[in-house]
Amino acid sequence: MVTLLDAVPRRGSVLAYYYTCSEGLTSVPSDIPFRTGEIKCGKNSIKTISAFAFFNLSRLVHLDLSSNNITDIEVNAWNTLKNLQDLKLSRNSLTRLDASTWRGLASLQNLGLQRNNITRIETNTWKELANLTHLDLSGNHITALASDIFAGLESCQTLLLDRNVIKLVETGAFRGLPSLRRLGLSHNLNTRLQTYVFAELKSCSRLYLNKNALRVIENKAFAGLSDLMTLYLSHNLITTTKARGFADLSSCASLNLDNNNITKIHDNSFLGLTKLRWLDLANNSLSHLRAAAFSGLENLKTLLLKGNILTTLSFETFVSLPRPLFLLLSHGANKGPDNPWKCCTLCWYQQEEHNDDIKYFRMNKPVCSDLKDWNDLNCAGKL
Repeated sequence: MVTLLDAVPRRGSVLAYYYTCSEGLTSVPSDIPFRTGEIKCGKNSIKTISAFAFFNLSRLVHLDLSSNNITDIEVNAWNTLKNLQDLKLSRNSLTRLDASTWRGLASLQNLGLQRNNITRIETNTWKELANLTHLDLSGNHITALASDIFAGLESCQTLLLDRNVIKLVETGAFRGLPSLRRLGLSHNLNTRLQTYVFAELKSCSRLYLNKNALRVIENKAFAGLSDLMTLYLSHNLITTTKARGFADLSSCASLNLDNNNITKIHDNSFLGLTKLRWLDLANNSLSHLRAAAFSGLENLKTLLLKGNILTTLSFETFVSLPRPLFLLLSHGANKGPDNPWKCCTLCWYQQEEHNDDIKYFRMNKPVCSDLKDWNDLNCAGKL
């Protein structure tokens, strides 16, 4: 049972109430005061949201129905909630969404659907949610994103699809998201990206593709992402980078390619990344860097190369990079597999270190395979 003590005035207002449901409920209570502005009915056993379950609650702004067992939302379930802005439905048992699911929620801004059992999203599911700015679909069982699947979300700024089982993203899947700033696709099963798949996301600034199964980055995979500033491609299966593979990312400042299987960086792979300041290539399988590997990185500040199988670095590879440059070449002593540096070949590096042109990132000096310690290197007369 819900008592009157569960309905108390919100601070600063005598018109809206905060309502907390009692435990053990199997349906939405029918005695909620009409002046209620926020309801918390999480951690119950509600299975169905019936039509007009929230009748006469037009002042409701925040509704928390998380951690129930909701499997069905009837047509007109939200029909009187014209002022609702925040709806939490995480940790329920929803399996599919369609055009009737959100009828009546024209003012909704935040929708949490994480950790349900959603496998299917019908066409026009979001047409009622023109003002939605944040949509969380993470932790579901979505396998594919069809073309135009997010049509109607013209105000959406954050879309989270992490921790699904997505294997296919069709070109046009993100059409209709002109305001999107953050897209989360981490912890999925993507093996490749369609060319122009992100072409509609011209406002997107952060893209998370870490912990998928990507092997190759095709040219034009990132076409259209002219405002992207941060790209996460860590923990994939990428083996090589192609020339001009990131050329469309003219605003990108941070590129994370660590923890892949990269064995080769082709010449001009990063051409076009004129604003890049951070490049993480740690924990790959690089044994050699070509002279033009980092061509075009005129604003690079930090480069991480720890955890590869490099033995030496050529001055020609780094001559075009700006100074000062922060480098991380080793994990540090006794911290796992690392580059077996032949430090006697790195006298140019030591000289730049002395001139403060190259700096140690996080104070980690190279760990030598041919010397006891980097500080034992004596380059007198070798330059």
